[in-house]
Amino acid sequence: MRRGTNPVLTFELPEAITISALYITFQQNRQTVLEKDLTAVTYDKENGIITLPLSQEDTLLFSELEPVWVQLRLRDNLDNAIASEPMRVNVGEIFKDGVI
Repeated sequence: MRRGTNPVLTFELPEAITISALYITFQQNRQTVLEKDLTAVTYDKENGIITLPLSQEDTLLFSELEPVWVQLRLRDNLDNAIASEPMRVNVGEIFKDGVI
């Protein structure tokens, strides 16, 4: 992922479930830099695909000096709480900072 861009992240669940609550947390240096919830995503329940668009402002919060760690936590309609393994995402630099 590159700073100052607007990527769309896609997460595939092992099975299609009904999601009651969802948090996608982005950390750098063990500090939460960004967190998104169920209202920020599109969920294709039939295929178990979660799609999260990030804005330029979102990706400008990340430092290119270290990777971002991403983790999904969710609760299904049966109150089962699930957490993904943390995922490492490298952050690319940009020469001209800021939103364009």
